[in-house]
Amino acid sequence: KRADVLIERENEVWVVELRFNAQSSAIGRLLTYCQLLRQDNPFGKPLDGYLVTNKFDSEVRAVAEALRIKYVVI
Repeated sequence: KRADVLIERENEVWVVELRFNAQSSAIGRLLTYCQLLRQDNPFGKPLDGYLVTNKFDSEVRAVAEALRIKYVVI
């Protein structure tokens, strides 16, 4: 169980899930990665989840935002 990308910033770490045509399952995976990292956070910094996808889905975005996950469509 590994996040696709971890980006360490000065004051936080971004946990990034890259998913083609992301569905709600991508949110579950991202929440899992974040929770596992929080249990043993080697960075000692707050973690922020990012879901990056190629296709907009209003329901997935709504759930992501409700869970404080950044939803990015490229």
